[in-house]
Amino acid sequence: MNISRRHHYLPEFYLKGFTNSQGLFAVYSVPKNRIKRNLQPPSSHFFVKDRNSMRLNGAMTDIPERAYSIVDNRMAGIFQKLQAYQGVPKLSVHEMTGLYHFLSNLFWRNPAADAQFEKTVDLSNVRNLFSQTFRQASTGLPEPVLDDKDLISLMRPLAGTISIEKSKAQNFRDWGILYNPKGVFICSDRPFIARDTSNIFGSDFIVPLTKHHLLIKTAQPIPRVPPIIAYFIQLALVQQAKDYCASPDRELIQAILDDPSYYTMELLRDAIFGFIASNRPVVQDK
Repeated sequence: MNISRRHHYLPEFYLKGFTNSQGLFAVYSVPKNRIKRNLQPPSSHFFVKDRNSMRLNGAMTDIPERAYSIVDNRMAGIFQKLQAYQGVPKLSVHEMTGLYHFLSNLFWRNPAADAQFEKTVDLSNVRNLFSQTFRQASTGLPEPVLDDKDLISLMRPLAGTISIEKSKAQNFRDWGILYNPKGVFICSDRPFIARDTSNIFGSDFIVPLTKHHLLIKTAQPIPRVPPIIAYFIQLALVQQAKDYCASPDRELIQAILDDPSYYTMELLRDAIFGFIASNRPVVQDK
């Protein structure tokens, strides 16, 4: 059986929201510190070869990648709706719940979260549960042999759902989607900007959904982002990227790279979330 090799940690249907009318975008390579000469299709970047492959009884399989594909196929419709809409579409509770699951999966499937995920996995308990479940299934087949690396690969597609189950229920009134018709939001391989990087979904966070749509999770809806804060968001997305950033506008990326100012991530984060905090209403004591 043929198995896939290019395993996108940013799904292609998500990446399509940052392309031009020809389905292409400019790509900035962080390690090489340059923008690639030609525009690129989403299939060409934001993947790690064989990342979601594993050995099962000595044979290679892409079971984890197929698990992600099942989830992605369910979520693609929400992003197609966003990408086609000029403005902010009204999303149902069902769609917002789906978006929450997608974003949780998006965070945990990213290589940037690997160390954090591995710290949360009790391999001994998982292995025991896996063995017990297999025996109860009474397949008559020998129990699969998995080393620790393969077991982690098998568990990673479940990380988003497990994280949601452990967290408090989300109040989607805290989730605001802003629309910018100019399409200024950059796609970064580290797309989340969070006040608390150790507990993203428990704190305020920002993530671009498309080149036009920005999701801001905060206790108080933000009706608009002033240009300087939007620029700080762009700077943060580029600065925290490890391998790639992409945009339909090559000149936008170049302008950010040419900016002689230097802002640390700490300073950018303080400015962005300081603005968000300053827009919250003051609660008066009764």
